[in-house]
Amino acid sequence: MILLDTNILIEILKDNQSTIKKVQSFNSPLAISKQSTILIKTYAKSHNLDIPDALIGSTALVLDVPLFTYNIRDFRFIDGLELV
Repeated sequence: MILLDTNILIEILKDNQSTIKKVQSFNSPLAISKQSTILIKTYAKSHNLDIPDALIGSTALVLDVPLFTYNIRDFRFIDGLELV
């Protein structure tokens, strides 16, 4: 499994084709990162979702675990995410 740093996620979101091709060339699963970019593309503009919250939310989604947070408003709009 390969974990992508946030600077790589930023380049993917900027549609940097060199970075996208490099990531696509990996034969290993990407830890959480793919789900994070999906959340950012879906919710960044409509709900101001930022990268740290996208990583937290996507981790909970991928691991299929509830998220305990005091910042419910930062996550309540993410489909499939269980908040406690």
